[in-house]
Amino acid sequence: MNTRQKQQTEFEASGDNIEVGTPENCPLDPSILASINEASDYVTKSIDSGLTAEVYQLTINSKKYTLKKKRASALVSNIDGKLSFLNEVQRRADFYKLKSTQDAPEVLPNIVDTIYANYRLGIILSPWIEGKPLENLNKNIFKQILETTSLCEQYGLMEWDLCEGNILITEDGKVFLFDFGYMYPFNPLVDINSNGMSDPIFHSVERFETRFFFGWLLDRNNLSEDDKVALFFDLKSVAIDVFNKKISWLKASNASSEVIQHFQDIANIWAEALKNGNALRNLYKAESFRSHVLDIEDDLHGKSCTSKTLARIDYVLDSIANHYEFLSSNNCLFYGNAGKSQQNLIETYQQKHKLAQQHLIVQPHKSLKD
Repeated sequence: MNTRQKQQTEFEASGDNIEVGTPENCPLDPSILASINEASDYVTKSIDSGLTAEVYQLTINSKKYTLKKKRASALVSNIDGKLSFLNEVQRRADFYKLKSTQDAPEVLPNIVDTIYANYRLGIILSPWIEGKPLENLNKNIFKQILETTSLCEQYGLMEWDLCEGNILITEDGKVFLFDFGYMYPFNPLVDINSNGMSDPIFHSVERFETRFFFGWLLDRNNLSEDDKVALFFDLKSVAIDVFNKKISWLKASNASSEVIQHFQDIANIWAEALKNGNALRNLYKAESFRSHVLDIEDDLHGKSCTSKTLARIDYVLDSIANHYEFLSSNNCLFYGNAGKSQQNLIETYQQKHKLAQQHLIVQPHKSLKD
């Protein structure tokens, strides 16, 4: 158990509370909000997609709100899953303070506002976002997401779960991030991520690619391989700009030389790959493999597998069967895969496929009340 998990576990046992905002901000008394369920007259939509919370659209005096209620038991089985609602309330408190003490329109406009949250009541109330999941991707969307996560990191908060269910886009093209159950504090001047310096593979762009981008591509049978590589080019073009700004900020803020050099090295690799078609395709091949490998482990660890997990495993198996020499010679076999033979890897992921089937959870669904 790491320090954060220990502190959060102790807080959970203490009985202490975290309250974000004041009850006066609420359209209903917080105790009434805490008692709301799908049958309530205030509920106009139920969104049963959260693994740690139930989500409702409320309509009160003709105004719409989003109510998140903590599940009695999280559908994710690992410790971070069990602590994720607490973690989100903590991050909501961080953002509430940031937006309250600075020029609100200029501070994290792509992060949803919080009207009120009360950890012990198990509620988070936000304005309703009239948005939908990302069906198309372009440079503007990449820019909004990556600039937002980079700015969060400047404030000492790293988002680990940039998955499809946690990102919405409005009709006018504004992207919102609204779920922070896996956003953790860290010191960006001395640490690469919230794991310190021990896991350099993880950073904001990798998190978007791992949790969203490459999984999103798996579902896009209408896109050719060239189309997918072209989108990858656009993503990396934006990522280079975001990382260059990040590096400038790190230098101006007297960050450690190790942290600065780490991000500079990554940006340099990307920049070189964009100069050459073959290099770009090789980077695409390497980073898609990396992303699927990491996300498979995340789902298996949380015992929260879906059909997407199985599709990712199929992709990895195909890559191992057809591109093993490339993967082996380009440092794509890391952590538990390092040094394994092709046959050993195939057997490993065949076993993971069976394990994922044992940990399949009910697919999220959305429903409108009659």
